[in-house]
Amino acid sequence: MSELLASTQVNSNTATLAGKGLVSGYQNTLILNGVDIELKEGKVTSFIGPNGCGKSTLMKTLTGAIKRALVRSAF
Repeated sequence: MSELLASTQVNSNTATLAGKGLVSGYQNTLILNGVDIELKEGKVTSFIGPNGCGKSTLMKTLTGAIKRALVRSAF
């Protein structure tokens, strides 16, 4: 996971939790590659998808539970 991503700005004025160009995974397996997400305050958001599609990896990356590659994120 040594990909270099373009620098982007996250609009922290409107998002409670956000990430731009998220890249992460486990060991040599890339799970997220260039994911953009903004979770708004006061909104209910759910992640729906089949097993192994990256739902948990996305949340672990956003919260810092697993290491992410070069990204910009805001809380």
